[in-house]
Amino acid sequence: MGFATSVSTAIILVGALLVFSFSYPTISTSYEKVREANQEEHVRMMKQLKTSIEVQDKNGNTVYVLQPPKTYYLYNSGEYTIDLDKVIVLDDGVYTTTRIFDASTHYLYPGGRVKLHLGGLEGNIKIITDCGASVTVEVT
Repeated sequence: MGFATSVSTAIILVGALLVFSFSYPTISTSYEKVREANQEEHVRMMKQLKTSIEVQDKNGNTVYVLQPPKTYYLYNSGEYTIDLDKVIVLDDGVYTTTRIFDASTHYLYPGGRVKLHLGGLEGNIKIITDCGASVTVEVT
């Protein structure tokens, strides 16, 4: 009777070791993916915190009410370069495909500004960068 107990204990132990050895790579890979996702989220949140945009007049004053045909600029007052091809424009909360920058301009570098083209837009305009930073202005 003691021999049978020892054999069954050994079989259970070997089975547990086999199950652990087969499941360990999957658990390890899952842990690494979660850790990488957390790091990417941290980078994305820091980028959003350090990205800031303003709408300025030709003298560099920040404005929130725009009166076309005056000239206005989008100013990057943050630390990260903004990809203008990924900027979203909402016209009174509705997505618009209107391009408000020159087609030849693709990036807005920190401390730089780019001219806004407001033709056809009126009401509340919200400009949103790819990382989530935004500014809202009213076009009258």
